[in-house]
Parts: sequence; structure tokens; C-alpha cells
Amino acid sequence: MVPYLILNSVSLPKGFSFKKINFSETKIESTYLDNVNFHECKWKINKERIVLKEEKGNEEKYLNVYREFKRNFDNLKNWEYSGIFYISEMEMRKKILWKEKKYFSWIFYQFYYLIGGYTQNFLKPTFWFIILNFIIFPFIYYFYEPTITNNLSNSFQKSMANSFPFLKESKNIIYQNWHLRSFQIFFSTILLTFIILGLRKRFKQ
Repeated sequence: MVPYLILNSVSLPKGFSFKKINFSETKIESTYLDNVNFHECKWKINKERIVLKEEKGNEEKYLNVYREFKRNFDNLKNWEYSGIFYISEMEMRKKILWKEKKYFSWIFYQFYYLIGGYTQNFLKPTFWFIILNFIIFPFIYYFYEPTITNNLSNSFQKSMANSFPFLKESKNIIYQNWHLRSFQIFFSTILLTFIILGLRKRFKQ
């Protein structure tokens, strides 16, 4: 295994191949990749993404580097590594936003990661979908919509009706807090979208 490489302002020809290169130590900047192949190479994977050497403090440069890797693997139809580098690209965007004090946009990207896994992981939105719709919202309906007929079974029925907005709702369900119902429908729709996108990505791989 070659210990490391330094690639600076390099344009690699189409079809070029790396073999047994330690990319966990490789320094890359302004390098153009076009259908470049990687065989038995070593990568540093941290938190579902690949981390390249000296990315810390050089987020703007490595944003382009990760984008270039993603584009390369997209062209090769290697969806697994394309997704991994997409996560790295999004993380660089998020760090840049924090440094620029664009906190509202940073919160959006953080939400995109924590809830949707950047659409690369269907398990995260599935986890939140189950927790919110099968546990949290039923108890919210139970405590915040007190009626004579209200019970956990009724509250659970309300939550299920709103967690799958495309299903026909029973006419026996009565709501007091329509803003709560609207919020659950909106949030459940987002989570279902993330789940579908994540599953599509997984089967594509």
C-alpha cells in the first residue's frame, strides 16, 4: 500500500486507475477526475462519510474536492461511493455556513442530516417516523385533547390517521387542535419522503 500522494492541480485522464493507494493520507487540491477508477484503495470513513487529509480548515477547497469525487463516481455508476462523497460534500457546506455565521441555513442542513440522513440513509427517517407517530404524538393527543371519549386508543388512532395522510380518515375522529394535526401531517410527509428517497438510494446501490 503506497503511504500517500499529493495531487495539486492535476487533470487525470479518462480511465486512469489508482491501485492500493492510501487515500486517508493523500492531499488533494484542484484535481479533475473523469471516470477515474480506484482498486483496493484505503479510505478513512468517519460518521458515514469519507474524510480526506487536511480538510479541516480548508472546507471551501475540499467542498470542490468532494464534489469532484461524487461526480466521478456518479459517472461510474458507483452509487455507494457517490453517496458517501455526497455526505462529505454536504458536511463541508454545513461547516462553511457555520463559519460564515449563516445559522438559519446551517440549521436547515443539520435538520437534513439528523432527520433525513442527506437522503442516503433510510434508517434515520424511519426511526423518527416510528418514535413520533407511534409514541410521541399519541401521548400529545391524549394530554392536549382531553374529551370524554378521549383515551390512548383514540389518541393512537388519531396519530395513525395523520402519519399516513394518503389514507382515508375515519369520520369518527374528532380534533380540537387543528394546528397540531396539520403539523403532524406536514412532518410525517417529510419523513415519508426521506424514507422513500433513502430506500431508492439503497436499492440503487
